[in-house]
Amino acid sequence: MKILLVDDHELLGKSLEISFEKEPKIKEFTFVKSAEEAQKRILEGDYDIILLDINLKGESGLSLGESLIRGYPELKVIFLSGYNLPEYQRQAVNMGAFGYITKDISVDILLKKIEQVIINHQKVFDNHQQFEHIYESLTVSEKKLIKLISMGIKQTVIADELSIAEKTVRNKLYLINKKLNTQSTIETVTMAIKLGIIEL
Repeated sequence: MKILLVDDHELLGKSLEISFEKEPKIKEFTFVKSAEEAQKRILEGDYDIILLDINLKGESGLSLGESLIRGYPELKVIFLSGYNLPEYQRQAVNMGAFGYITKDISVDILLKKIEQVIINHQKVFDNHQQFEHIYESLTVSEKKLIKLISMGIKQTVIADELSIAEKTVRNKLYLINKKLNTQSTIETVTMAIKLGIIEL
């Protein structure tokens, strides 16, 4: 296996470099820290897997991933992220990536997931279906209401904004809490951030 890691975190890159050196299945592991270096290496090498950080300095990892998949359809791109955000996973799925993995997993599990992609041509996404179901269960108006609540706007003002009764706002919030399995505004906003409804 030939693996290219694109990540601007030196510690992660060096840690994987040391760990993968001991793996006989890995013929080559290359670590670069920028989109420019990555594109240069891809032109020069024949990689089986591209491990790509979501948050790169100077360019979004998602944008780079989409560009690579479009330009090199044979490449298998797996996104790495410190955040398990369904919105990012959704974008990764839609662009044709082979996986989305959070950085808190062990090296052994990461290697197994890479093997799943290369050997079984199986896509690896953490909890994607679970969060996707929750996201899709929310209506457009419910997502808008969550965004307004997250801004600290009072229910009376929201009612005026949406041209509905204040009681209707309370009923909608109750239904939202049931769908998200939350019991307070803070919990609802926290879950909405995880789902990608609210951007930080």
